[in-house]
Amino acid sequence: MGDKEEVLISILDELIDEELKRFKFSLESIEKKYSCQHIPRSKLEHAQVTDIVSLLIDHYSDHTINVVKDALIHIKKRCLADQLLKKAETGMYSI
Repeated sequence: MGDKEEVLISILDELIDEELKRFKFSLESIEKKYSCQHIPRSKLEHAQVTDIVSLLIDHYSDHTINVVKDALIHIKKRCLADQLLKKAETGMYSI
């Protein structure tokens, strides 16, 4: 597992169950913004954090960090979005 995956897991692990549900639901509209490959809702519905991170990276590729950031902001978790961006800016991985 690489740095990018570990950071995404640590960020998403901070979400409680209801927030994680809202996060997954918000992805569909955000992926359109970045013209990303759609993740079928059936794959996300019962996915745990590690599975979600794998799906995000597989489907969103270079846009993963921006999609996650936007989804976190959408569910009113700006603090986590800021943490994600801070880690990206400090060189832990590229956006």
